[in-house]
Amino acid sequence: MKNFATLLAGSAIAAAAFTAPAQAATTLLGNFEGNDTGNGGTGISNLTTSAPDLAPWFLAGKSDKGFGSFSAGGHNSMSGTWVTNLIGSGAFSVKAGTGYLLFLTDDMSSINWSTLGLVNGGGNTPGLSHLTAYTGTVPPTPAPEPLTILGSLAALGLGATMRRRNQEA
Repeated sequence: MKNFATLLAGSAIAAAAFTAPAQAATTLLGNFEGNDTGNGGTGISNLTTSAPDLAPWFLAGKSDKGFGSFSAGGHNSMSGTWVTNLIGSGAFSVKAGTGYLLFLTDDMSSINWSTLGLVNGGGNTPGLSHLTAYTGTVPPTPAPEPLTILGSLAALGLGATMRRRNQEA
């Protein structure tokens, strides 16, 4: 009975380890002065320079323009979670004070962010101005659906049959 209880507990621990949500891999590309978007914004150009193999980049949306939602924190906060519902990898910037932080992430759906590392004119960590999401343009190539392949083969067969009948007449 003791071995059964040990086996059962071990199975529960193993199951929990395999079902626990994975943390997104996030990489800081740099701390930049100025604006990330708008007139004179350098977010896309800094992304292109910092991650040239992933270019081109496009602005997907900004938190201060209603893109995504905060499940924790928000504007003027120093940390939180931004839910974008974007799928896959991409980049994001955290704008606060006179600069912004630029990150790559392998999961754009929910982003944990912080303004730590940015400093305002008074030397303090500022609250969030906005978050910006960036995505690339290379979508995954979709595999043809089985019905599409069957439909194409049926059309080819029908065309060949009609051609044969026309040649016989």
